[in-house]
Amino acid sequence: DVPLVVVSFAGVVVAVVLFSDGSVTVVSFSGVPVADVSFTGVAVAVVSFAGIVVGVVSFIGVPVVTVSFSGIPVITVSFNDVPVAVVSFTSIGVAVVPFSDASVIIVSFSGVPVAVVSFTGVAVAV
Repeated sequence: DVPLVVVSFAGVVVAVVLFSDGSVTVVSFSGVPVADVSFTGVAVAVVSFAGIVVGVVSFIGVPVVTVSFSGIPVITVSFNDVPVAVVSFTSIGVAVVPFSDASVIIVSFSGVPVAVVSFTGVAVAV
């Protein structure tokens, strides 16, 4: 199964994880810690503190590391140990995720998310 990640910037950051088998989770980073969501035995862990997202997310053993710089959380997403995304959580955020066979573009304007995600024929719009 191939995971997809959609991050929107609308005051409350929302991460949507979609697996090809149809499993979907919505994780809210509104200052409340969120952790330990499981998909068919695959653990997904996300932790935030005081609105600053920290921690490690694992998709089928592939680490997705979240690091903050000067109070601004930045996610570096890797697939097969290859970095494919850098997402900055700002009021106006832009994220471009290039894959070998497709592109994932996540854009927000003035805090309103506009996102179209496409990967291996699966499209997600937020």
